[in-house]
Amino acid sequence: MDISSFFKTFKTILSGIFAIVLVAVAGFGINRSLSNDIRLSNLALGNIEALAQEEGEHDGGVLPPVVITCSGSGQGPCWVPDFEPLPFNRYRVTCPYFSGRMQDNCMPGTYPI
Repeated sequence: MDISSFFKTFKTILSGIFAIVLVAVAGFGINRSLSNDIRLSNLALGNIEALAQEEGEHDGGVLPPVVITCSGSGQGPCWVPDFEPLPFNRYRVTCPYFSGRMQDNCMPGTYPI
């Protein structure tokens, strides 16, 4: 066996070992990642259950009615804004869509950027 074939064999074996170690480390990292998500999910679920029990103890488990006050005028709460760029660093806001969600709020007009 000459020296070049020895180094070629050694290089092949070393490459195989490196590939096996790389796959093992990647698998370990994925396993740790998935395990952390499960713990986080259990923590979040525990918090939600605790909040739900706390609400039930204070008011007998009955939730208050939800009141949504929407504007019927085509602007304000429950309307989704649409933005149109204009020249001279301005934009126009219109309120074309009714969403029924109070967190949506639209005030039409032309505004500077």
